[in-house]
Amino acid sequence: YSSDESGRLEVYLGPAGGSGPNVQVSSGGGGWPKFSRDGKRLFFVDPDDVMMVASIERQGATPSVLAPKKLFDLRS
Repeated sequence: YSSDESGRLEVYLGPAGGSGPNVQVSSGGGGWPKFSRDGKRLFFVDPDDVMMVASIERQGATPSVLAPKKLFDLRS
């Protein structure tokens, strides 16, 4: 999900039931989060209109999110 609870719009990963910790995915702002079909990647758009992807590793109840990587510029 995306939220501006930190003062700017950021992307977070949270449990479906709403109980448990949220993990911040973006670090410089972001919105429009969408999961890959297999649920192993989370795509989002950063404030500069760059498509980003973060890999998600699931070990136990709390997922680990790897640092997001740039995919391509949406303004091109």
